[in-house]
Amino acid sequence: MSLKRNLPSSTMKKRDMITWVAAVIILVALYNKYGYIAEYYLNRYLFYSTIKIPATLGSRNLLLYSNSTMSLTGDHLGYGRPSLKKFLGEFGVKKVLCITYAWPNMRGGRNTGEGNIFFKENAQPAFEKIGLRAEMLDTEASVQDQIAQINDAEAYYVNGGNTFWLTESLQKPGIAQALSNKVFNGTPYIGASAGTNATCPTMQTTNDMPNVWPSSKTLDIIPFQINVHYNEFVPGHGFGGESRELRLNEYLEANPHMDVLALREGSLLHVSGNRAETLGMHSRKSIHYTLSESGELQKKVLPIGSDVSYLLE
Repeated sequence: MSLKRNLPSSTMKKRDMITWVAAVIILVALYNKYGYIAEYYLNRYLFYSTIKIPATLGSRNLLLYSNSTMSLTGDHLGYGRPSLKKFLGEFGVKKVLCITYAWPNMRGGRNTGEGNIFFKENAQPAFEKIGLRAEMLDTEASVQDQIAQINDAEAYYVNGGNTFWLTESLQKPGIAQALSNKVFNGTPYIGASAGTNATCPTMQTTNDMPNVWPSSKTLDIIPFQINVHYNEFVPGHGFGGESRELRLNEYLEANPHMDVLALREGSLLHVSGNRAETLGMHSRKSIHYTLSESGELQKKVLPIGSDVSYLLE
């Protein structure tokens, strides 16, 4: 006779309940640890929104990544590759100029070579995968030589890193003006993280530490602010600081007439002339934050594929 048949029914029910509870706990733990893998591949290959708005020749054309790399794959610019290829293909681009100001060689008076390493290991291979050449801006050349290189470029990639480093370099005499003039006249611009922040009026909605202290003015190519790497971590749930939403609310209280577009990791913003749309992995919805006339935070969730041209008005 089996042990199970000798047990009282109440004991068996209790044991079965404990087994089910344990199984649920294990499944939840596994999902929390590995569920993002399924989410990534489902969104990357099945539920993905790419460019619908055509290029606008002679005007601003931007492809702005929230983040350059998803932690699962380490594939630089990979999650946005369908959009990246289409974006540059519309202009017949053969070579992209990579502006690595946000990931510089010179740090604290030392030449670390970090910018060169980033270019060779990340940026250059990302464009080679779509059949394009990439060259790195010579950030150690004279300002005039850097401007000449910017003026000769077919397209730009301004990568992530530290927005303060990036902004400090952009504010060298003539750099920002040369870059913004070219972009407003139709040279395509790809930004990631800090490079996305740089297209806004200021860098005030960056998440970065101020390791240098330039003024907050950036390229001002779009009339609203972007918050990249947006998340909804809430204090008290494994996170002890202020929520991102609270920080954005504080920014809007000080800048009540500004709009903020919060881009989750895995999402992009495409701007073509006076039109704009959100792109990327369908689960990574963007959020438009504003402040009402009475000072209340307004929050509009934007599904991927949304037309957000109204932000450019």
